[in-house]
Parts: sequence; C-alpha cells; structure tokens
Amino acid sequence: MKQQIIKLVGAEEKPKIPEETFSILKWDDEKGERLGNFQTAYKNKNILENWQHAFNILKQNNAVIGNPFHLEGYQYRYWIYPEKYEDRIFRKKLNEVSK
Repeated sequence: MKQQIIKLVGAEEKPKIPEETFSILKWDDEKGERLGNFQTAYKNKNILENWQHAFNILKQNNAVIGNPFHLEGYQYRYWIYPEKYEDRIFRKKLNEVSK
C-alpha cells in the first residue's frame, strides 16, 4: 500500500522546466513606458534550437504578459506576444513591479 501512495503522489507532479532553459538565451535590455525595465531574446540573436524550445514552452503554457510563465525558484517571469511578434521572448524580474 505504501508503494501505491508514492506512485500516486509522483504521478501528480508537474514536469519541471529548469530556468536554465531560458537563461541560456542572449537577452537584450529594454525599457518601456508601462513595463519599465525588461529584457527581450530575439530569435535571430540566439541558437535557433534553444530559442525555439523556450518559445514552444511559453506558447504551450499560454504565457502572455497577463499570464507570464514562471515556476517556483525562478528569478524571472517569461512571456510571448504571439499576435504581434513570433520572433521574440520577453522576461522581467519577478520582484520588479510594472509601472
């Protein structure tokens, strides 16, 4: 019975995506009137496979500015703006508040 409980608990765990998936990208500093300081990873400035993998994770998780993606222990929140940009990923420090 003890083994069955362990299996059930293990089955409920969400897949873990290390923040390194995103932090290995090259980020450019940006500043916006509403967002303040944030960063952008451009597709053409990164290794395509790494950038596409990160983009796909955000797309699958519907990570937009109003619903950014981050897991426990992350330092940044990540999002995309697929209606306007298919070539960039955005991030902002979790402890920074938008203006």
